Amino acid sequence: MHMNKSQGPTTVDIDYKSILTILYNILKYIKAFGALDEGERPCSFSIS
Repeated sequence: MHMNKSQGPTTVDIDYKSILTILYNILKYIKAFGALDEGERPCSFSIS
């Protein structure tokens, strides 16, 4: 019973970290996608 109670908050902590990691990966993916989109138009970059 004590172990079960101890696992509760630990699982929540792991889930919280996993959610943060997933959000971070999504942001990274969006940034990478945006960079690819920008790189697809070298003319625009050259004018700037």
